[in-house]
Formats: sequence, C-alpha cells, structure tokens
Amino acid sequence: MIARSANGVIDFNMYTGSRGQSAAFFMLVGQSLLTSSITSLSQNSGPVGASVTITGANFGATQGTSTLMFNGIAASVTSWSATSITATVPSGATTGNVVVRVSGVQSNGVGFTVTPAASITSLSQTSGPVGASVTITGANFGATQEPAR
Repeated sequence: MIARSANGVIDFNMYTGSRGQSAAFFMLVGQSLLTSSITSLSQNSGPVGASVTITGANFGATQGTSTLMFNGIAASVTSWSATSITATVPSGATTGNVVVRVSGVQSNGVGFTVTPAASITSLSQTSGPVGASVTITGANFGATQEPAR
C-alpha cells in the first residue's frame, strides 16, 4: 500500500513473502525526482529593475506555477526554459539569495547584492550644439565607466 500524506511524506509498507523474502517498491506519479539547481547568475549585483539571467538545470520547460525569488521577493519573469530564466530584480528586493521554486521544492540559493540605482540631480547645461561638453551630477554612477552600448 502506498499513500502520500499532506506534508509530502511518502508512507509505504514492506511485505514479507512466503519464503521469508522481503520486497519493497514504490512509484511517484506526476512528481519530478529532479531538484532544480542554479549554477550561475549573469550578474551578482544590480539595482531594482535590472535584468538578470539565471542559468541552471531542471527549471521546467515553462514557468507554470514555478517562481523565481530575490531574497523572498517574487520576480517578474521575461523568459523561462529548463536551463535559463531571465527576470528583473523586483521592487522591494534586498541583498540575499536568488532561488527557484519548482513544484514546491526550492533550489539552492545564489547570492545577489541589490545596489542603489543611479540618480541624476543636475546637468551643467540642458541644451547645446553637437559635441558640447555636459557635466552630469548625481549619485551611484559606479566607480568606473562601462563601455558605450
């Protein structure tokens, strides 16, 4: 006899044959035995709204009821496959682990640092000819300039 309890524990009985032999078997129907796992993030830090791609295994071909969480806050997913998820860092996210929850089972966590978003407080001039120099003042621009995109 096989029964599944409400808390997900599988109970089964072992039967002893007429020759003193014991046998036990069970089968899970509709339940994956593979746990999802995260192997890497496209970036390990970024501000709210940044796009992050999570690479790993056993996420499932489609999102369905599965979720991606940034330190407990659900993210808005833009792409989902068995090995890759792309999402934006959600509003209210704080530094902590990124995890995937598939069929109620949580993956391993990978650390992500939420950084303050850049903000502009002023421009040295608001109009000018092509090639004019403009000084932008603000906060959280980062220590180095990234290549132009």
